[in-house]
Amino acid sequence: MDAQNVFVENETEANWYAAKCLVMCSFVCGAAWGLTLLRIFTMPVEIMNAAMPVIILCFWTPSMMCRITGGKQGWVKYVVLFCSITGVFILSSAMPKHGVLVWTLPLMLSCHYYSKGLTRMTLITSQILFSGSIYIGMYFGEWDQILLDAAYYSGPRVVTRQNLYDATVFFVLTRAAALWGLSSICTTMAGRTRRLLERQAEDSEKCQRIETELDVAHRIQADMLPCIFPAFPERPEFDIYAAMAPAREVGGDFYDFFMVDERHLAIVIADVSGKGVPAALFMVIGKTLMKDHTKPGISLGDVFSRVNDILCDSNNEGLFITAFEGVLDLVSGEFCFVNAGHEIPFISKAGEPFKPHKIRPGSVPLVQIL
Repeated sequence: MDAQNVFVENETEANWYAAKCLVMCSFVCGAAWGLTLLRIFTMPVEIMNAAMPVIILCFWTPSMMCRITGGKQGWVKYVVLFCSITGVFILSSAMPKHGVLVWTLPLMLSCHYYSKGLTRMTLITSQILFSGSIYIGMYFGEWDQILLDAAYYSGPRVVTRQNLYDATVFFVLTRAAALWGLSSICTTMAGRTRRLLERQAEDSEKCQRIETELDVAHRIQADMLPCIFPAFPERPEFDIYAAMAPAREVGGDFYDFFMVDERHLAIVIADVSGKGVPAALFMVIGKTLMKDHTKPGISLGDVFSRVNDILCDSNNEGLFITAFEGVLDLVSGEFCFVNAGHEIPFISKAGEPFKPHKIRPGSVPLVQIL
């Protein structure tokens, strides 16, 4: 999956997540409204009755849009943030001294889209509307006597020039600075998470490409080994079958069988040290060399000695092969083999189970004739 698809998928999830968060906020606002109507909260009932229906509608709109569109359209995120900012703006205008912290809501929601530009846009819009809500709240919202550092006054609300100055210096600027400070955390988190997602998308794309290449390599490696049976339908005097299941997509195990001439059948079983692609590449080299050097009149000991010299000549990785090769004389039944550090062979005679064939100890390669 490329980076673009990753962010599109994340954006859809972020739309749903943000919509759910706003629905939860609407329940909190509804509870505060109810407690005000019950006279448990002391906020003005008239202001709550006017503001809360609009706020709750704003907080529910993104959820309805996500249900209609599935949250997949690119413009849904702007609806989410617009509704959250609008709802918070109305809340802050109605209750200046209670609505300050809720301005962090749009910023926090914007972080889930992992876009520093979107978070900055949300911050600027929030700052403008936040400042405006303070002044609107002084005229129409809940009177914030404490925050304006004014004396208790039970008469008609009077907003003076000094009140506006105090509100700007001690309320708007200070809380705007706090909001800016918080925004640095949000933008940093958005940018950092976006970079992590980009790296994750790149790694995922690389892994998919490697998996595809390994799958092709697996098929190529399987096709290199004899896999059509019966292998020699024109030779009724013998039958042969082999199969291999590598532990990974590709590996170093291999087998081979081929006619050396009309009378001799060669079989090879081998294993390269290590696993994966390096072993598979070394396997191809070893298999090719063993088949090319197995010729009539050349002993298997000489074959392995020559192949070993070639493999050691340019082997900076220190890989090695354990191998077993045998040549069967189809006329006499004589089986001559060489074992170079590989597992011992098992032999089954007529009417008997398979038994391990003991090999005389000696230097590698070891040649025996059955």
